[in-house]
Amino acid sequence: MQKSGIDYFMTQKLSWNEHNAFPHHTFIWHGIDGSGVLAHMLPEETYNGPAAPRSIRRIETSYHEAGVCDKALMLFGIGDGGGGPGEEHLERLRRMKNLSGIAPVTQGYAIDFFHHIAQGRERYPHYHGELYLEKHQGR
Repeated sequence: MQKSGIDYFMTQKLSWNEHNAFPHHTFIWHGIDGSGVLAHMLPEETYNGPAAPRSIRRIETSYHEAGVCDKALMLFGIGDGGGGPGEEHLERLRRMKNLSGIAPVTQGYAIDFFHHIAQGRERYPHYHGELYLEKHQGR
């Protein structure tokens, strides 16, 4: 990926595995040539998040690299079918802006998120090998 000019990779599908839980959310993924790209797997484990307090809490409690990375991506709205965020998602985020007990949420672009977390690249775990998705076996 790196030799093709791709510096960052994001997924949530590895959370669909039934037998082998993937051990990281933010990590350096090394290809067979030894090069690495900064990868992020969504701690909420969905691209259809409701943008609700329970979403933030799940991210806070499940984020494996929380001790070394101060941010995580949350994708909200209707991901399948291209619906995107609805008014209800945006309203929930507006209401949670200063909600006590909930970590602050900032809306922005994924590329800006990756530029921010890339500053801590040396602290992230490294993963060598295939990112195997057990659900897609080509049967």
